[in-house]
Amino acid sequence: MPMYRLFTLALVLLLVSCEQNPNKLELSSPDSGNQIIFELINGKLYYSVLREDEVLIAPSRLGMKMFGGKDLMAGFTLTEHATRSFHEVWSPVWGENEQITESYNELSVSLENETGRKLQLIFRAFDDGVAFRYVIPQRDSTEQIIIMDEYTEFNFSEDFTSWSIPANFDSYEFLYRKLPLSQLENANTPLTMKSASGKYLSIHEAHLENYAEMTLVRGNDSLTFISALAPASKGYKVKRLDTVSTPWRTIMLAESAGKLIESNLIVNLNPPSMLEETDWITPMKYVGIWWELHLGISTWMQGDRHGATTKNMQKYIDFASAHQIQGVLAEGWNTGWENWGDSGAFSFYTPYSDFDLAALSVYAAERGVSLIGHHETGGDAISYEAQLDSAFAYYDSMGVHAVKTGYAGGIRPKGETHHGQFMVNHHRKVMEAAAKHKLMIDAHEPVKCTGEHRTYPNYMTREGARGMEWNAWSDGNPPSHTCTLPFTRCLAGPLDYTPGIFDVLLLNQKDKRVAWNGNYDQTSIHSTIANQLALMLVIYSPLQMAADLPENYEGHPALAWIEALPVNFSQSKVLEAEIGEYVTIARKQGDNWYVAGIANEQGHYSNIDFDFLDLGADYEGIMYKDSANGDGLTNPLALQIDTLSIEDHDRLAVRMAPGGGFALRLIKQ
Repeated sequence: MPMYRLFTLALVLLLVSCEQNPNKLELSSPDSGNQIIFELINGKLYYSVLREDEVLIAPSRLGMKMFGGKDLMAGFTLTEHATRSFHEVWSPVWGENEQITESYNELSVSLENETGRKLQLIFRAFDDGVAFRYVIPQRDSTEQIIIMDEYTEFNFSEDFTSWSIPANFDSYEFLYRKLPLSQLENANTPLTMKSASGKYLSIHEAHLENYAEMTLVRGNDSLTFISALAPASKGYKVKRLDTVSTPWRTIMLAESAGKLIESNLIVNLNPPSMLEETDWITPMKYVGIWWELHLGISTWMQGDRHGATTKNMQKYIDFASAHQIQGVLAEGWNTGWENWGDSGAFSFYTPYSDFDLAALSVYAAERGVSLIGHHETGGDAISYEAQLDSAFAYYDSMGVHAVKTGYAGGIRPKGETHHGQFMVNHHRKVMEAAAKHKLMIDAHEPVKCTGEHRTYPNYMTREGARGMEWNAWSDGNPPSHTCTLPFTRCLAGPLDYTPGIFDVLLLNQKDKRVAWNGNYDQTSIHSTIANQLALMLVIYSPLQMAADLPENYEGHPALAWIEALPVNFSQSKVLEAEIGEYVTIARKQGDNWYVAGIANEQGHYSNIDFDFLDLGADYEGIMYKDSANGDGLTNPLALQIDTLSIEDHDRLAVRMAPGGGFALRLIKQ
């Protein structure tokens, strides 16, 4: 079913002449908790943000550096302004909740500077944050609007505690840093912060289309940060042949860390679905040869240890079919891996000789399993675009309706970055072409998520973070990393983190077995098995991978959690949370609830209140938790499985070990 509107209330715009307008305009959220203030001071543009009357962003400059001396920085007069209110409840095609409320008040400010150039600023105030964007009208149909720099300032009111990754225009695969703002030089977004009074805020962007991504760099003051756009190869940041509507600059605001996770600000700032038919879009769990490739058990290219062979794929298909897993991913099935780095290296419709896609498609369909294809481009976006339509048509003809894309390498054309305007537009082309051929996309090495999955719900999930594969061949991801992701990267949208590793000691790694001595080797997973189960619920993705090898799952009692776990939910609630320390989330599908928590290196004791359950109902609970002596650093295999009886008035104490967690399935009786 496509998205639909249940009800809408919009107030008529009230246009007021400049002479009647003050140079200071205030906008409050529907619940009056958030305020954004616009000020025109000596021809310059400023905004500030308050939460419950506390200033979080002090007056901050707005403006644009343009090509050819057309800067939009000063000399402005206000010509008119307008206000309106909007409210609707809409239903996503898939997600963490079956209904989402979109409710905001809006202020539109029209300006003109001394050169005659017009500019519009649009501000929106929601109960869970505020946002604004620039609109630069095209003067005529031939005008090129070239932005050299966007000068959006964030003048923070105090030295907030912050969580972020470094600004980088080619990768998001870094560990998160917890630092005072005064010690931060730059950051990619989401940049999440906590004030001394306990208020939470997160800076990001929404509806990134035909523009460059925004990072943040420190300005002249230690608490002031300025937008820094990803550059294009020609030296500018953005070039347009139409009216420019920038992405929304977003500030999530909340009284608790958990409320940040529950926010729908980013997705609500994107247009409704462009797709008329969406029945073919199917959230699912999947397995695949991905983990064995990263462990070095098999290879992407054809040879003695080739992973994507017909025989090996049949093994994974059989496993998926037997264990209620809907999809199987094949990586390294197509020719070109041996020519990595060459222009046009990959063919996206030519299988290696030991991989029979047509036969595997039939084999999978007979067993109720869907194949998930793979298109690694090596960063060669030009070659991929040339093959895009025919490659998707080929998958469509073979009954493949989901594809994982990859861009591991320098971008072609030379000089472009992974996150600049060129690649933003490239990913939009992929969304549109995939929708045409009824294909779902899981993008790796992507441009960051800014809520596009509302508009193109076939663009289901993406990487854009330091994921599970780093645990296979580096010193790994510490537990505090996965405990930070829900409050940072995951605020932007679904993350394909690829959790679910049962062999947390990597004992099955070919040619490089880990010597178990009671402490972790540098290539260990740094988590308990209960933590790995919990990650599959806590880190949401509508295409959710159970990433381990079939032989590590077979016969393991915790496999029952993966078999039963849904990936599409009617309701989600954060029960407890603190950034980088712990988080516990409950999600509902049908009559049943699924609850999971993860903890950092210090562990955590939870006291779960089940007041979210149906009043008076009884539930059978199946709990997967760390044993009393379990520890993600010294005893990660210790798992305890309990059967419980739970009612809505009950409370339950649960110990999460260091690097540990728990997963609880509640079945309504």
